[in-house]
Amino acid sequence: ELPPIDQLRRVLANAGIGDRSKVIIYGSTIAATRLFFTLDYFGHPHARVLNGGLSAWKESGGALETGPARSVPAASLTARPQPDRVVSADWIKERLSSPKMTLLDARPDAEFTGADGGMNGMHVKGHLPDAQQLVWNTLLDASGRFLPDPELKKKYDAIGADQGTPLVSYCMVGMRASVTYFVARHLGYDARMYDGSIVDWTRRKLPAVMGR
Repeated sequence: ELPPIDQLRRVLANAGIGDRSKVIIYGSTIAATRLFFTLDYFGHPHARVLNGGLSAWKESGGALETGPARSVPAASLTARPQPDRVVSADWIKERLSSPKMTLLDARPDAEFTGADGGMNGMHVKGHLPDAQQLVWNTLLDASGRFLPDPELKKKYDAIGADQGTPLVSYCMVGMRASVTYFVARHLGYDARMYDGSIVDWTRRKLPAVMGR
């Protein structure tokens, strides 16, 4: 799902993001964390997500502007790709049934168990072998803010996450999984993304597991 590095560099630079920019991301949780993951993969070291998004900003008394976005000059931006942040289907296959990886499925029950029929036949039914389920929106409270760190840590402990083991997030295409990826990075895990996720796994005709 990630575009080529040079295309990313042009898009980000044209938005005014430079090597020294501190990038504060807000919007829907999934969109914000997906951009965080993209910047993380690109190698930009100063990306942050505004916890609670625009609602939290307004509640804190933050000012708002209206009208079209102001134009900004293109910035000087250097790509420092971090390819280890992304894993492939082959990378996962080589580590199945081993302690060298924790596999995290961010999808809800119907998709995880295959009760949805693989989204009515669009995709393989169920989850990747050895995957543990941690639904992305269970990491948020009712206001859309992330849970306190100790509560987040308990959820990752419950699926067997370990600080010294790669923690691979996936979902259907890599959007919802960006939430679990972001939290894992925030907590200090060796977070990775299976970008393309179930769609890619299906395309390669690889087996999945139904039920729990």
